[in-house]
Formats: sequence, structure tokens, C-alpha cells
Amino acid sequence: GAVRRIRREIERAVALDPNDPDALVGKGALLLRLPRLLGGDRDEAVRCLERALRIDPWHAAGRRYLAQLGRPLPRAPMTLSAAVPRP
Repeated sequence: GAVRRIRREIERAVALDPNDPDALVGKGALLLRLPRLLGGDRDEAVRCLERALRIDPWHAAGRRYLAQLGRPLPRAPMTLSAAVPRP
């Protein structure tokens, strides 16, 4: 029951703000760590992580997970001011 509850809460967080890189990385991390029998899905995890890094190329955890998977990392902006979203 705990895995279902955690998964439901992460899905809820992503539904509330689909552009929140922390929620997307959390979902990706969970999907990577869970066995397929309990709902793990490597392909969906990669999609979540890649989406998170399109939103925030500096997201350290997202970059770390993709690097562990041997996936190419998006190029991060050269300056911090380029990484800060403008209103």
C-alpha cells in the first residue's frame, strides 16, 4: 500500500504543476527504482527526467539520474542568469 500511496502523491504533484522539475525528477526517480512488477518504468522515467531538464537544465538530481543511465545530458546555459526563468 505504501508504494501505491507514494506513486499517487507524486502523480498528483505532477498533475498540479506539470512544469515543476522537482516533481518530474521525483517521479522519474521513483519509476527507476521500482521493479516493473510494482509499476517501475524505465522509459517513462527517462521521459520525466528529460522533461525536467528541458525546464531546468541545472537540476542536479535530474542530471545525475540521466548520467547514471548513460543518457546524453542537455547542455546547460553558460551563465547562471541564463538559467533563471524570466517572468
